[in-house]
Amino acid sequence: MEPMGLFWSMLIRPETSIRRLVKEDVLAPYDVTIDVLDGFYNFGDKLWSSCEIQSLTTGQLFRSYSKLGVKRIPVEEDGLYGAIFLPPGDGPFPAVIDIFGFTRETNEFRSALLASHGIASFVIRYIGYKDLPKTIQGIDYNYFLKAFDYLASHPKVDESALGGISTCVGGAWLFLIASKRPTMKCFVTINGILAPPGSRQTVEGEDIVPANHNFNHATIIDGKMSLTSMYFPEDAKSIRPVCFY
Repeated sequence: MEPMGLFWSMLIRPETSIRRLVKEDVLAPYDVTIDVLDGFYNFGDKLWSSCEIQSLTTGQLFRSYSKLGVKRIPVEEDGLYGAIFLPPGDGPFPAVIDIFGFTRETNEFRSALLASHGIASFVIRYIGYKDLPKTIQGIDYNYFLKAFDYLASHPKVDESALGGISTCVGGAWLFLIASKRPTMKCFVTINGILAPPGSRQTVEGEDIVPANHNFNHATIIDGKMSLTSMYFPEDAKSIRPVCFY
């Protein structure tokens, strides 16, 4: 049986505003009660707790993002916000910077899982929190370099084994970091964009022009979507050249 099948196979009820199952406290496990019923029941808009149906048997299922010994260290200093997750032990550990898309919440599940497998991770906030910018145009590109440098300087991080992981627009920030910090050895971006949005800025002496994205320009090549064609020709210089060795 797929260990997480009962979770990823769940469907969203269309009449609710819930769109994603996200664990807020990743240090505590999911505690799920499973009831086996005699036959199939369509509960409609009723909650299971309000239904008077006798279960054949009941069991508890626990699923954790964090193994025993993982530490979560909140970061709110020098203008940076987020949390560092450290694996059990003394280190130093390989580490990644973890960047999601334009979400005002901190999605910490990925960093907790990475720390549970021996990789330190710094998941950052960069929009819509406390004194951080409220809009895309207000984002300072230097913030991401500063966050990466903060992670690299942590006493339990191996500065020779640094990388990154991202989702959506977070990919643009990883490309920016990798082009400015050769100590980033590799990164993974999931459904990531190639160039930063926002406003025109100077980053460490270089003029960075944000790219405009237009999904109407996307083309299909051999059955796959070409992301490069989403960018206007005049934005080509926004796409960051990156080489890994």
